[in-house]
Amino acid sequence: MGRLILLIIGFVAGWFLKDSNWEEWMEKLKSYFEPQEAAKKPIPLLEEKEAKVAPAKVDEVSPDPLEKIKGIGPVIKTKLNESGVLTFAQLAALSPQELEEIVGTGIKRFTDEEAIIAEAKKLM
Repeated sequence: MGRLILLIIGFVAGWFLKDSNWEEWMEKLKSYFEPQEAAKKPIPLLEEKEAKVAPAKVDEVSPDPLEKIKGIGPVIKTKLNESGVLTFAQLAALSPQELEEIVGTGIKRFTDEEAIIAEAKKLM
């Protein structure tokens, strides 16, 4: 029974594919396996690259990975960043009350504010 079904499927497939352009298909298939030349781009000189880079502003602060501190996850980090706390030094400068105002009381489920501030002071 299974062989009969396969035979019928073969005839139906052959009927639909009889008018296909096999040469075109084979050329397209061969083109996928032929090595392609990479487009050659000129390499910019280092001086040109440095000239295009704008000097960093004095006000800009590179953020520290605050998630290294136990109890700070993505949500608390986002709250801290939105309030302007981006570095360990800024976090260490906060009082426990200020930290609780920023992140809310939910932080007490993970750790207390003093432990976070103490760990931030260590990582400075």
